[in-house]
Amino acid sequence: MNNKAALKDKQELRRRMAAIRDKLAGEERRRLSALIGAEAARWLADNNIRSMMAYVSFRSEVDTTPLIDWAWSEGIALVAPRCIPSTKEMILYQLTGWNQLQTGAYGIREPNPGLAAAWDPERMPEAVLVPGLAYDLQGGRLGYGGGYYDRFFEQAVYQTSAGGRVPYWLGLSFEAQLVADGRIPGEPHDIRLDAVFTERGAYPLKSRK
Repeated sequence: MNNKAALKDKQELRRRMAAIRDKLAGEERRRLSALIGAEAARWLADNNIRSMMAYVSFRSEVDTTPLIDWAWSEGIALVAPRCIPSTKEMILYQLTGWNQLQTGAYGIREPNPGLAAAWDPERMPEAVLVPGLAYDLQGGRLGYGGGYYDRFFEQAVYQTSAGGRVPYWLGLSFEAQLVADGRIPGEPHDIRLDAVFTERGAYPLKSRK
């Protein structure tokens, strides 16, 4: 498949998955989000994760609020990104409370640099929650098209190439967002996820040595 055809397929899949997700009523979205968060929390606890990067949910995304609250209650260092549109990069800050957020790029809540402490750029969180519109069962993900997380993934791989551990890459998804019978169009440099969590359980996608 050529690049133009792959891009067209991605755009169509984005439209279709966004429509499916947007149809979920608020109460049902909250109910399913609580189940998804519980699945992720169980996996994080089982893997003894002590630092994690999480996005603050926006619009019809899986609500990350319960999972973030759980991380704080467990003493897990909770890191969130601040997007820089001019460079398509993310700067990380450690959050200890909801009052440290402000409305940032694209209308998404993100860390307020005047209230949240900057995270050491040389230190990678042990796990990273990656937002997306769709996921497949081979570790593929369909993002929003900005490339922020793919760039961060490349940075993490580069920083840990000397012997450090690459973070776990994890997705939170409503079951309806899964492409269970195919593969999301992608490039070799795209993020490959280790696991995706839905209201039905955890889908391990890669093995770790």
